[in-house]
Order: sequence, then structure tokens, then C-alpha cells
Amino acid sequence: MAVLAEPHSAVKVSTACPSSLGYSRMPLFMYRCPNSGYRVQGFVPEDTSEDDHVYEPVTCPVCHQIHHVNPHTGVVLGEKAK
Repeated sequence: MAVLAEPHSAVKVSTACPSSLGYSRMPLFMYRCPNSGYRVQGFVPEDTSEDDHVYEPVTCPVCHQIHHVNPHTGVVLGEKAK
């Protein structure tokens, strides 16, 4: 387990390799949960293109909501660009 301490408390995020769970290698990416502000690690079942217009639905382990995230950029759909 990895601990991400942002903004003020710690959140445990599993760092177990998906292949150890019986899955093939899954590409990992980071995004920021729009509800909590925490940086979260996500993965998709297959390698996605580098297209900035492709968003994958992922279930957030922090807030348990579904976010649509671009795995290439880590941008959450509807999030304002910085």
C-alpha cells in the first residue's frame, strides 16, 4: 500500500500489480479526484491511444464515484485546465 498525503490526511492506495490479481499487465496513470482533491492512481484494461479526446470511466477508490479520465493526460472530463 502506498500512502498519498494530500491535502491534509493520508489515503491508502493499493500498489499491487494487477497481474498479481490474475489480470494481464494494465497501464497505470494518475489523476486528481475532483471531489476530494487527492491524487489517485488508476488503470485501464488495455493500452489506450495517445488521443487527448479519449476518456475512460474509472471508479475512484477515494470517493467511490465514477470519473471519466483521459489516461494519457490524467485530465478528468469537465475539469478546468490549469
